[in-house]
Amino acid sequence: MDAARTPSIASLSNPESRLAGGDSVRCVSTSDKLDDAADSALTPSTDLRLRARWPHPESRALHVKIVDAPVLEGWVAAYRDEVVSALHAWGSTNSPVSFQLVTDSEPADINVHWVDHFEAPYDGLTTLTWEPPGRIVTGDVALALHTRKGDSLSPLQREQVMLHEIGHVLGLAHSYGAASIMRGEVKAAGVSPADVQALNELYATTTTGAVPSQATTRVGEAHRCTVVR
Repeated sequence: MDAARTPSIASLSNPESRLAGGDSVRCVSTSDKLDDAADSALTPSTDLRLRARWPHPESRALHVKIVDAPVLEGWVAAYRDEVVSALHAWGSTNSPVSFQLVTDSEPADINVHWVDHFEAPYDGLTTLTWEPPGRIVTGDVALALHTRKGDSLSPLQREQVMLHEIGHVLGLAHSYGAASIMRGEVKAAGVSPADVQALNELYATTTTGAVPSQATTRVGEAHRCTVVR
């Protein structure tokens, strides 16, 4: 991929796009036991475990705030467009969710922002606030501009981390499907039909089965993604 190219919606949503040379993004679960779904929650078509989800997404778009980071070295306004394209990829035809961008002064369901790097060995971090019986209240997605060694993420690596983390903030856990953007070690560069099907199955169920009932709102660091170099 040309390092100067800004990803288009079409390229992000094309499940046939793949990394060359076996490069990948590795995503390791570090959730507060949010991934410990019962085996019965696994679906034969996707192998994606069901977990917490947003209530009633069919009646209201999820409000997303993208926080620009002009003070961070290497950040450019085009990165905001990449996030918008990633949101479109998940909110495309047949998806049970939709998104609406809001301004900095408006309340948001999901905040997306950048950091220069994480001190730990990962490049994307999704944090969910949820309440029983598995209703997501808020979501936060942090995206690194550089690895902890100081290397810049490539355009394709940024795409992968963004798409993967948005999947997590919608409630999806890891998949075993080779073509899935939600695979633990991501080789796909787009949201596959199986990913959209898993999302539909998650939001079609009457109970999540993945989040233990608790009396109070909890915060769990859902997933961290690391670029494998």
